[in-house]
This record gives sequence, C-alpha cells and structure tokens, in this order.
Amino acid sequence: MVQKAGIIQLFEMSFELAWKLLKDYLGEQGFQDVKSPRAALKKALEVGLIQHGHEWMHLLEDRNLTNQIYEEEKANEMIQYFPILKELQLTFHQKHQEN
Repeated sequence: MVQKAGIIQLFEMSFELAWKLLKDYLGEQGFQDVKSPRAALKKALEVGLIQHGHEWMHLLEDRNLTNQIYEEEKANEMIQYFPILKELQLTFHQKHQEN
C-alpha cells in the first residue's frame, strides 16, 4: 500500500510541475490567459506543445481525484500517464537544446 501511495504522490507532483511548466512557458510567449491547469493544457495543445489532448484532460481529471483516493486500482491507472509526462519532458529538453 505504501508503494501505491508513493506512485500516486509522484503522479501528483509530476502533474503539478508539468502544468506549471506549461503555464510559465506560455506566459513568456505572451499568453497571459493560462492561469489554471485546464487553460494551460488547452493553450499548450493549441500551440503544439503537447499532443494527445484527450489524454491530458483525463490526466487532469484523475489528478483532481487523487486528493481523496489512495486505492490500488487508482495507483495502477496513474502509472499509464507517465509516458505522456515523459513526452513533455522530451519536448522541453529538445527546445532547450535548440537554444
């Protein structure tokens, strides 16, 4: 159970860092209307920073649920999102290499 709780906490932290990275980057690009996770994800999809918009929205919905749920089944669901978060990391790593 402790391991599953750790997975959920890692997921929560990863998602928070991901959406705030998008918010900050988009803000630097002149988009000031990205104050919430949903707004940041929508704008990031619109400008091509992320792909798989439906999956990102599911990720957001599940993130909102993790505040109350620490079940094994939910932890197993969280694991599926790590490739999407990794894709974002690779996108920004590539952007950093280009600069």
